[in-house]
Amino acid sequence: MADRSFNRLAAGELRACAELLKLQDANPFRVAAYVHAAETLEALQVDARDILRREGAPGLQQLPHIGAGLAAAVSELAHTGRLTRLERLRGAADPETV
Repeated sequence: MADRSFNRLAAGELRACAELLKLQDANPFRVAAYVHAAETLEALQVDARDILRREGAPGLQQLPHIGAGLAAAVSELAHTGRLTRLERLRGAADPETV
């Protein structure tokens, strides 16, 4: 069985983005996109990094609910261990509500 710990990590980061976007009254469709992408990663039976190694971000875009922007986010997390979009959202959030 493949190690899917990265998938769980990436899904958690995408869910955190969704929560912060929701707190910031972002477009509900954008919030849902992050949640659906997280669900896709959690259900994936292979490590998303294997897809990235074989096919790059376009391989991730073949998965349900993962477009170019979210594929780039997962790729960034796989390559750097960071998700700058989440860091920016955390910086923009009101510290009293987070």
